[in-house]
Amino acid sequence: MPSLITRLLVSIFVVALVSCDSTDAFYVDAGADQTVQTGGAVTLVGTADSPDGSITSYEWVKISGEIVVLTGENTSSASFTAPIITADTVLIFQLMVNDDRGGRVTDDVNVFVTVLPPVDPENPTDPTPPPPNQATSLETEPNNILSEANSRILADTISGQVANDTDQDWFEVNLVAGTNYRIQFAGSEGSEGRWGVNVYDTSSSLLALMAVVDNSSAVSNANLDIGVGAAGKYYVVVESYNFSVPTQPYAVTVITSPISKVEIETNDSLLTADALTIAEAITGQVANDTDQDWFSFSATESTNYQILFEGSEDISDLASAEWNVNVYDSSNNLLASTPVDGSDVASSASLNVGIGAAGTYYIVVEYGPSVLSEVPTQPYTVTVNVL
Repeated sequence: MPSLITRLLVSIFVVALVSCDSTDAFYVDAGADQTVQTGGAVTLVGTADSPDGSITSYEWVKISGEIVVLTGENTSSASFTAPIITADTVLIFQLMVNDDRGGRVTDDVNVFVTVLPPVDPENPTDPTPPPPNQATSLETEPNNILSEANSRILADTISGQVANDTDQDWFEVNLVAGTNYRIQFAGSEGSEGRWGVNVYDTSSSLLALMAVVDNSSAVSNANLDIGVGAAGKYYVVVESYNFSVPTQPYAVTVITSPISKVEIETNDSLLTADALTIAEAITGQVANDTDQDWFSFSATESTNYQILFEGSEDISDLASAEWNVNVYDSSNNLLASTPVDGSDVASSASLNVGIGAAGTYYIVVEYGPSVLSEVPTQPYTVTVNVL
């Protein structure tokens, strides 16, 4: 009869075999390392197999890096939105899997988050937006009104097509307050026409509009930068512009903007003006013939200032377009004004203003309604410098 010690040794040996068997062929793979731009969508996909048992649980855990909110952390596939960063960083995630035999295995994966490439604010197509043939999803009709809008996530490229002069394609995206965003638009080459790329809030108030020509011999690219004052749902709407229907496919992507200072609508009055910092450019855009962009700056007594306006190249093939750049005091008295050509090539203008009394002054950019002039909807920048 085996001794007590012998029986204990046999039991330990058997338990050890069971423990080893439960993990020897049990494996997990957290997937390949990924690289994503700041604000982009990330999906982590893990795989696991326990040949002698059954998987009982998955758990994704971030073990290093910026704070993110995981969705589906207790499934084989988890997702999150990459954090808003100003310098490249890495996030490390661990996938832990258990089976019904007591086995537990883990694997790690790296997600490299990069800042957006630098951009020339005078070139609205830098960097080049993703074209329609690189879209990750397609629009779903009907999406002609706000309540039918297709839901989108950051950095997800969607392809659509405007059927006629009454067709509107609505896309919904959740945006964060205090963050600047870029709507990247790319239209495939085809028949002549113009797209209108609009941004609305939940009250259907127009925040931005950019007209983009459908070039018959080349791809039409454009970037529209917006500032967001309040968090919530916003809507990108693509339609024909001035009843000129472009029927070729297009692609829309919403990403965080590489531009640090962008106007925040609504800034259409003295009371809602965006504050400027001396020598720091702000990017804006005139949406229509009633849109006024107000900017305020603090001036010191007996100082001369330069108002530098730079308009980007026309991307809507306008025969004639014009901005007006105005300077007002806090009593709404007009101190200076100049028209700026908004058709064809990039243009610039400079206003020199002598300030007698210290206080708050205002720059207003608006449509310049000269004869046969259209609204220049391409981006511009305004900078206040001390002379």
